[in-house]
Amino acid sequence: MVSTICSFNYYLMDNLVWFAKMGFVTDRDPLFNFKYKNLKNIFSLSKTIFELVISVYNIVLKESEEIKLRLKLRQYNDNLIVPDAEWYVLTRNLIIMRRECRFYMVEFWIYLLRFVLLTSSLKLVGHSLMDPIFVSFCGLVMSICVVFKGLKGKKNFYRLTIDDVEAKKKS
Repeated sequence: MVSTICSFNYYLMDNLVWFAKMGFVTDRDPLFNFKYKNLKNIFSLSKTIFELVISVYNIVLKESEEIKLRLKLRQYNDNLIVPDAEWYVLTRNLIIMRRECRFYMVEFWIYLLRFVLLTSSLKLVGHSLMDPIFVSFCGLVMSICVVFKGLKGKKNFYRLTIDDVEAKKKS
């Protein structure tokens, strides 16, 4: 929710920057004594920090669920995987879980690289240690990751349960 509020404020400030460039609004806001662009980047940085925390939480959550699935599957080590068995359902869910975890890892890298870009743009602590070529490279890699994420998408796969498999047997 806080991330969404930061996004709203980011887009509001982005529109103010656009209006300022068009000449409709003065370039400085007397209440904040900041440029709109810097304020926009501060909201973007706040959103990025929240999204980084959310991404790490999701990765840890998915990895712990994956460990639980692996432990359940361990008891079926020598069994052949057939479509009407419980270990088939568990194996399918494990594959879906791994895919979701990779998706969250790509999101994590996108937000981490965005953090580097915003640190450089806002001239925060440590920005002078970053070479401009490194910052540009981070922007390039982030763009590639965003395109990859957009192409692959977060497709929802149907999660089978053992009840589904048993209902299929009966029909």
